[in-house]
Amino acid sequence: MSNKEEKILVYWNISCVNTKTKKLFDRNLILDLQSLAPAETKDILEILKHSSSYSKILKYRRTFHEALPGFLDDIAKDFSSFNSIYIPDYFEDEAGNEVNQIGLMRHLSGQQTPIILGNVNSILQLGPSSLKNKLNWKQEHSDILAHFLQVHSQIAKSRWLKEDCKLTHDGNKLSSKVPSFESLIYVAIYFRQLYSQKDKLFRSACDAYIRFVDNDEKLSWVKNERDSFSKKLEECPLFCDIDGIKNKDLIEAFLYGALVLHSNLNVKPFKKDNFKKLLDSLGRIKFVFCLNSCLRLLYNNISTVAPLIEHDFAYWQNNEGIPAPDIYWHSKIFGEQN
Repeated sequence: MSNKEEKILVYWNISCVNTKTKKLFDRNLILDLQSLAPAETKDILEILKHSSSYSKILKYRRTFHEALPGFLDDIAKDFSSFNSIYIPDYFEDEAGNEVNQIGLMRHLSGQQTPIILGNVNSILQLGPSSLKNKLNWKQEHSDILAHFLQVHSQIAKSRWLKEDCKLTHDGNKLSSKVPSFESLIYVAIYFRQLYSQKDKLFRSACDAYIRFVDNDEKLSWVKNERDSFSKKLEECPLFCDIDGIKNKDLIEAFLYGALVLHSNLNVKPFKKDNFKKLLDSLGRIKFVFCLNSCLRLLYNNISTVAPLIEHDFAYWQNNEGIPAPDIYWHSKIFGEQN
């Protein structure tokens, strides 16, 4: 193997803020893996295999060096492999010091506790909020919030969330790395509760929280996540170019049309037809990737709202005297027995 064939370049683009001018700028970093010790190279190559592990590259931040504008045209030809990484919620200042998204917004807005849509840590800065309309709180509200939190917890701890979800084009060949069928089935049952018109657990939990939280900023913040979730269900799936197909259609084609939840005798013919249409049009690899991607997209809203609801719900139980939830905790009943 020639030296060129062995050379691997890692590229990292970081959004930065100049704390003096309050302006944003990009910092382009590159790393030639040949410049590292074999053990470090091996570790980085392992990190690059999974996008969920990219944050582990932070320990090697000082081994990267800044590239000049137009660097790709000049040096890319000398490398056999080019890897690009992105780490959400990682930013730097002009000196290269780490800044998180809240810190970034503090510099840009001048506010000490900026509220950022989609960033739960920013809203948690406000601390616990009291309960309004306390006399209208019922047992069912405790049960709805508790069940939503356990459903989120089950998905958050699942193998499905830890497994890769990637689609790769190599010339005319399409390949993917997706969660196992067993993992997909496990979370799909919970997702059905969260989105379906009959259960609508996510909307019900958000509506209960919005009704009782005594804080207008939190109320608006949760409304935004709730409405974003509903909007995503009506959007076209990622990498799906079939007119009129929505994310909700894709999920239901899998759950019902593929006979995952019900037998052939209890599924309406049009749902089976929809599944066949999508499978034939997208192909097996693309269909399964789009399905998992769609669920990951919806999970973003669920995982963003859950910590805030959990935070205030615990406060209300301990300080506002609302009834404890009366539900079956899945992990305690069906988990490992000691």
